[in-house]
Amino acid sequence: MLIRHAVLGLTLLLISSVAARAREIPDVVKHCVGVVHSEGATYFDAYYNPATKLVMNNAYYNYQLQSRFSFEKCMTEQGIPLGTEKQ
Repeated sequence: MLIRHAVLGLTLLLISSVAARAREIPDVVKHCVGVVHSEGATYFDAYYNPATKLVMNNAYYNYQLQSRFSFEKCMTEQGIPLGTEKQ
């Protein structure tokens, strides 16, 4: 019985932690967009879509890869790793 309560408590803690993390993602995205803008890539933009749980950005072309790298690095440094789809 004690183990069941401990597991339930841990599960609820994890769920509440994930929910809290989801609420902070838009703030981290805004921060990291600001970092990319400070590097001179003022065209760069990104947003968090809570329906799909994806962070989207507008860096698609080869000359924009540095800004996407900087954005993803910043997100990872803030504890929210995104990764880049391998093509």
